[in-house]
Amino acid sequence: MKWLLVWSMLLGLVASANATTWTCTKELQWSSGIYYETVGRCVGTGNYTTGGGDVLGSAATMQATAVAVCQDAQQILVSLILSPLANGFVPPTAVCGWDQTNFKIVCSVQGTAGAGNAMVETTMAAVPTPFRFRALCR
Repeated sequence: MKWLLVWSMLLGLVASANATTWTCTKELQWSSGIYYETVGRCVGTGNYTTGGGDVLGSAATMQATAVAVCQDAQQILVSLILSPLANGFVPPTAVCGWDQTNFKIVCSVQGTAGAGNAMVETTMAAVPTPFRFRALCR
């Protein structure tokens, strides 16, 4: 029984060590009434977590994500659009998108090669491609 407990803790450490840590830089922000639009870039270090995606901020919450992309804890994230960076980086092998429900970056690949086949969450551990973002904050 003790081995099972130790094994579970080790698996938890391995799983948590497999997440991407994102560093986001705000390049431009402008306001229109109560809304703020922010444009910037995010670069990840570490491997993509293949079980449901990686958080963009310090936690999978709206406030933590707003701090990461709006760079203001008082703002609320309304919408986030991602676009892979192509500035000399290797073309992405996976397409990453924003999961607004779970506040995570999720990367997908084509399940089976061939036209018309569905995308599935990637099962490979790799550092995701850096991306540009456009956030609408309030």
